[in-house]
Amino acid sequence: MNSLFPSMQDVLLKEFKNFINSNLLEIIIFFLALFIIWLLIREFLTWYWKINKIVSILEKIEISVDFLANKADQNNKSQEKDEAVFIEKPIEEIKSQEPNK
Repeated sequence: MNSLFPSMQDVLLKEFKNFINSNLLEIIIFFLALFIIWLLIREFLTWYWKINKIVSILEKIEISVDFLANKADQNNKSQEKDEAVFIEKPIEEIKSQEPNK
């Protein structure tokens, strides 16, 4: 009975292999064409909406902000040192002027 009526699984497997073997190149070409069309449409849309230009401008802004933040940190550190010296001097002067008890 097995030889006269192959199982459904065997039939499906055989048909799937035949489909893949006969149409594999066509399937690969189809998906490759879809991918190329997608890339072209994507490039056109990014050009149209100026997304590439916006990204480059944002990267420049990010670099500038990082530079300014580092410069501000350096200025704050030097200013903190100046303030510390300014605060310590009057305290020492006040202590020296206090009468001894």
